[in-house]
Amino acid sequence: MSAGKLSVESNAIPTFSPPYTTTTHTFSDVTLTAIAYRVTRASIEALVPSALTLAAEPLVTSTFVHYGMSSVGRYAEFVQSVEVAYGGETYNHPLILLLDNEAAIFAGREVFGYPKVFGRTVIEHATGTRLVRGRAERPLGREVVGFEFVPEPPVVREFVPSSMQLEAKEVWLGRGCVSFPRTSAFDPWVNVEVLRYEGAFYASGVSAKLINPTETFPF
Repeated sequence: MSAGKLSVESNAIPTFSPPYTTTTHTFSDVTLTAIAYRVTRASIEALVPSALTLAAEPLVTSTFVHYGMSSVGRYAEFVQSVEVAYGGETYNHPLILLLDNEAAIFAGREVFGYPKVFGRTVIEHATGTRLVRGRAERPLGREVVGFEFVPEPPVVREFVPSSMQLEAKEVWLGRGCVSFPRTSAFDPWVNVEVLRYEGAFYASGVSAKLINPTETFPF
């Protein structure tokens, strides 16, 4: 008998045909709309680990993202996150990410531990108007969340650096809203009770770099 010749140094499986790159993940030509709002704690606390703490009126952000190109190709994604506190620091804890890119799902789950699942995210720009709208579907054809965004007149143009290393060519502040057409036992994250909106923005021409985590918080 003889030993196999496949190297197992890579952390992507199957190792002979990895679904994603094991190098730094990069993104370019990103367009995104983020809408932040307060919800009742009772409607979301069952979705958050007991080691994390929530405000009396937790801040939730619904983000609809289109990646023009990335290390795993072009795709769109919906991200639902809630602001939490741990160890005296504030974080955005992801509840769910919906997308239809297999490589991005595998990389997100296996490398970073993101709760990514299959779904479809659509972002639409209405011709002849400033309106931006979109939706996320899970399963395909079943809308679980939708949004509309109208930018306010521009005040200033600037590049806004962030800890996530995003750079945008164009950023618009404005009014946004999200809608959850039905409650769901299958997707309990849509059952939040919105109290009020805290802000929204639309960004285009975004370049982003996803940094590998360097610290963990065992509990």
